[in-house]
Amino acid sequence: MGFRGGLRGGNRGRTEKRRPVRNGEAKRNGVGEGKYAGTEQGRGDSKPEDEFQDEVNGEQSSDEDETTKSAPSAYSTLLQSLSRPTKETDRPRKRRKISPGEHKSNATGLNGKAAGLLKGEDIAETQDSSPSDEGGETQHGSGVEESEDEESRQGGESNDEDDEDAGDPYNTHFRVGDELGSKVKAVSEKKWKSLIKERSGWKYVWQNPDVTDAERSRRKIKSIADLPLKRRLMEPATSISLPNNAEDLEVLSTVYNYQSILHGGRTPSNGDYLRNITSLHALNHILKGRDRVLRNNERIAKADGNVPDDMDVRDQGFTRPKVLILLETREQCYKWASAIMRFFEPEQRENWSRFKDSFHAEDHVPDHLPEDYRDIFEGNSDNDFRIGLKFTRKSIKFFSAFYQSDILLCSALGLRRIIAASDPKKRDHDFLSSIEIAILDQADAMLQQNWSHVTFVLSHLNLTPRDSHGTDFNRVRSFYLDSQSEYLRQTLIFSSHLTPELQSLFNTTRTISGRLKLIPIHPGAIATPLPITLKQSFNRFTSPTPSSSPDARFSFFTATLIPWINKISSLSTSTNPAGILLFIPSYLDFVRVRNYFAANPATQNIRFGQVSEYSSVSEQRRARSHFQTGRDQVLLYSGRAHHFNRYRIKGVKRVVWYAAPENERFWNEALGWVAETVGEGKATEGEVACRAVFGPWDGLALERVVGSERVGRM
Repeated sequence: MGFRGGLRGGNRGRTEKRRPVRNGEAKRNGVGEGKYAGTEQGRGDSKPEDEFQDEVNGEQSSDEDETTKSAPSAYSTLLQSLSRPTKETDRPRKRRKISPGEHKSNATGLNGKAAGLLKGEDIAETQDSSPSDEGGETQHGSGVEESEDEESRQGGESNDEDDEDAGDPYNTHFRVGDELGSKVKAVSEKKWKSLIKERSGWKYVWQNPDVTDAERSRRKIKSIADLPLKRRLMEPATSISLPNNAEDLEVLSTVYNYQSILHGGRTPSNGDYLRNITSLHALNHILKGRDRVLRNNERIAKADGNVPDDMDVRDQGFTRPKVLILLETREQCYKWASAIMRFFEPEQRENWSRFKDSFHAEDHVPDHLPEDYRDIFEGNSDNDFRIGLKFTRKSIKFFSAFYQSDILLCSALGLRRIIAASDPKKRDHDFLSSIEIAILDQADAMLQQNWSHVTFVLSHLNLTPRDSHGTDFNRVRSFYLDSQSEYLRQTLIFSSHLTPELQSLFNTTRTISGRLKLIPIHPGAIATPLPITLKQSFNRFTSPTPSSSPDARFSFFTATLIPWINKISSLSTSTNPAGILLFIPSYLDFVRVRNYFAANPATQNIRFGQVSEYSSVSEQRRARSHFQTGRDQVLLYSGRAHHFNRYRIKGVKRVVWYAAPENERFWNEALGWVAETVGEGKATEGEVACRAVFGPWDGLALERVVGSERVGRM
């Protein structure tokens, strides 16, 4: 059902740029305007484009607090060493050791700049850190990074047995053979074999390429000991508490078998679990790939430049970044980075203090707001950011340049500012050419922003880079050279509910290892008991095609519900107001209905107010006050305004749903306002009402309201 992506894109056509909230600052939303490519409305100042370019290329210092020192030239260093009197007690400067075959290896091109992405650049960035330096905070040890050529001589992380395990999902996933062509052909032609099961309140939809023997053996994971992890990660991984339910264990097996997943049941209660298992998987992937590169460097060095043809040293992509994590807020980025660091257990955390100050803030969300709202907006809720993480054997570096990073944590808006910079010379997306794991957490929150940012960013993954960036093509895996890397990319999407946009996005994933769609079976929001008796009626309109649905809905609403609203409004008085709340999920629909109320003769006797995401704080406060006192008979309320503010509207007697809300929690919250009015004695149970409009293309949202069992009959 990819049609909704096009139909509803206008509802999210403008992005609200949330500024960060500092400690002790209670007010979440300020009012201001910025712009992105001439179309954005934002809050806070944007970075100049040259700073974006510096983040990509590493031309800017990785920490603003670092003391800048000009590096001495080789000639001046030589003069100083000759003129300085030598003492036997002087400690000589540490020098890099060069293996005998290194020059020959470099000459052949087999150990060139592509390996340098993991080798030479680390040496260039090694620096001394002191405890007082925020940019190079150390936990213990000398604070000096070990050069990775030394790691190469030590064989990488360790000689883990799992690295050579033929059944390791990492090895089986990337050790593609002759079957790759047939699987790619089947997936590109959208030929999938599907298996659907329902159990324990969940619906599982497995899909694999429709070819013979497409389903490779999956490693079943029932405990932490079953995880195919690097040895150094096994002990930190024991901190994860595995739930005793089938759906979470199925997610665990799917993630670690490099299959894509669309999880439609992310909640605040399971969010930490999903973050932990996924961040551990991403870190494990980085460390295994890095060890393979270092071991191959050692093999090439031992071959002394005479690398036999049967020696497989293809272990890299075009560029270094392998994992992209798209998140909605800086606070979520802080949580993900903290989880990664907890599992990695680095001896040195470079730029950690700067990262914490920039991305973390104390919780400012009032206690009375719902848990799902707190999960999205707690802490620093700014949604314009991008940061690279770089790993060495004992250290982790924050704010590393993109081309030197292993993991990228970004918001869709922040990343698009680089990909679609206004200056064509500064546009860049080559650093996304070798992404092997893409993760979208809280995708439902991204839907409330400009969804086109997400689709735009994902459309630039795994493209052939425009520049070589010093790549050693003798080390690049064959499927990269054949432009087939997107078929090996794992995509993990976590959302509190499914929408046509998310389903359309997931259907574009082409993972040849298979994919899983996990859908909760909904009991329905109407099944939740209310403290009052409230009749809830549903009015169905017909629409032959998705593209005709907006017009058909509007025509049905004006012909059926406007006369009813007119009648209720005409009978209202100052002491007995109508109290009609018109909830409109889509902003495009909101504008259309608002203009109708303002200009059409049929509504000229209806006094109404409006609250949308683009109303100022004073306008929102005034509209709510006039509605509560009865001065306005109708209040137009947009779904996105409720998502960002979670207001408690007073004086509601009747709720009219222009369409079913995508977040089913909104349904019971609105009916709760009606119950409060009755409880305060301002209305009787005979007066209150709830009416909803729905069409044939509203199945997913309607299912969450009426329940999975009932929706098929409607």
